[in-house]
Amino acid sequence: MTVPAKNNSPYSFNNPLLQQVGIKQPLNKPSLDHVDLITGKITGVIPPGSPGYAVTNASGVAGAAIVYNPTATISQQIHSNNMRSTRQRDGSTQLTFTTTFTAGNTPSYIRARGTNIPVATPNVTDSAGSPLLDINNSLVSCTDPACPTHLATANGVKKVTFDVQAYSNVWFYANPIFIRPEGSPKLLVEKNADLAKRLSERADNDHDGHDHDHDHDGHDHDGRDHDGHDHDGHGHDWD
Repeated sequence: MTVPAKNNSPYSFNNPLLQQVGIKQPLNKPSLDHVDLITGKITGVIPPGSPGYAVTNASGVAGAAIVYNPTATISQQIHSNNMRSTRQRDGSTQLTFTTTFTAGNTPSYIRARGTNIPVATPNVTDSAGSPLLDINNSLVSCTDPACPTHLATANGVKKVTFDVQAYSNVWFYANPIFIRPEGSPKLLVEKNADLAKRLSERADNDHDGHDHDHDHDGHDHDGRDHDGHDHDGHGHDWD
């Protein structure tokens, strides 16, 4: 992964969320703290509304629910200090690491998640390093003289909200890698990929048919045959 020399933040004062734990990191120059490698089992499709599809979130906010996989876990956590760091010509830093996993005998997935926030940062991450709800960030004060005036306040004190919150609490999520043991049924993602490929091929064939029709001299310039029928693909079932 590559960490740019700086981002597009208009602010260069130190991240107020990180100052809680003694880290001085300008908002326009975030750096990676760690990467989580998250794994979980693939148990099949759960229709919306079914028991176990969604649960009330951890803070108990009324009406708010999250969709989650109860088997998901942080299998490995790699700190940036344990990665190979290479400075690039443009000032960015390339970070790499190598690790291994042993696939089980049931379908599963693995995905990467990374952040500039250390584990157990007050009002930001829990003891495992997972993010708390963003609303908790507003409990942290923004005391730097450069903190903008539009931030929400409590008792006259500016809080980490709006764009300052967004530039303070930075995460990335990689797409999952799906693992299916040999001989087991295809996963839904594979079936959907096959369906998407077939639909794409049909669309390509239909498009080629249009081009082929217009190449023949037996067609009028409005795309009709001499029998007066349109050849735009209408009248055909494509399901």
